[in-house]
Amino acid sequence: MKIQEDKTFDYTYDDMSNNRIVAALSVVPVLFWIKMVMGDSKYINFYANQGCFLLIVGIVMNIILAIVKNVPFFGGIIGWLFGILDGILGIITIFQIINALRMKAKTLPFVGDISII
Repeated sequence: MKIQEDKTFDYTYDDMSNNRIVAALSVVPVLFWIKMVMGDSKYINFYANQGCFLLIVGIVMNIILAIVKNVPFFGGIIGWLFGILDGILGIITIFQIINALRMKAKTLPFVGDISII
């Protein structure tokens, strides 16, 4: 199993160079919708899917944390672990923004190629 797959050669150079800033913005979880405004670019769609996935993972983590945080003892441990996971999601987001700006289409680590939107 690959940790992160390189999909750079699936996209044209023109598509990547013309849309890399919008692709980088669409990685940010709350800005994945920007692809709907910017038209039809496979490169933007690739990173918008990742932004949508990161948003869904963040929402699910916060819902679980809200439910479990009031449980004695386990609430503190779960809160601590979710804080670390939230930091990891932030780091992954930063690396994916850098990849988008460098015109490297890399999948999310351990998740692979997903298609949500």
